[in-house]
Amino acid sequence: MGVWGGVAFSFAFLGSGLLLAMEWGEVFIVRTLALRSPQALKGLEGGPGLSPYDLGAMIAFAAFTLGWLTFAIATLRAGILSRRSAWFLITGFILVPMLGWARVWGAIASNAVLGGGWIMLGREVSVHRAAKGG
Repeated sequence: MGVWGGVAFSFAFLGSGLLLAMEWGEVFIVRTLALRSPQALKGLEGGPGLSPYDLGAMIAFAAFTLGWLTFAIATLRAGILSRRSAWFLITGFILVPMLGWARVWGAIASNAVLGGGWIMLGREVSVHRAAKGG
């Protein structure tokens, strides 16, 4: 996939790490704040404009989304792995905000498409490695 693919993968990896860190904080830190000090949580969420917490979450989400979209486009351009998996990833990332009106069922459908793209991409990588003898 060349340099473009390496940069795209690095961007997707960085975005995944940032989003994991944000979610980890949500589960363990924000939950504890909500249980033990609700006023501190209100201070974190309240106030005019963007807080550093909100900005960090937006950066993590943007890096995750743009990184994986860039990687899917690099996969399409290279033609080494399945184009279907790349199109599933792109379609899934487009469907997630578009199906927000459908609430739970929209989230289920859009994330099934997105997850299917990741599963197919992972399978393609393992099949491609096995074919090369690695």
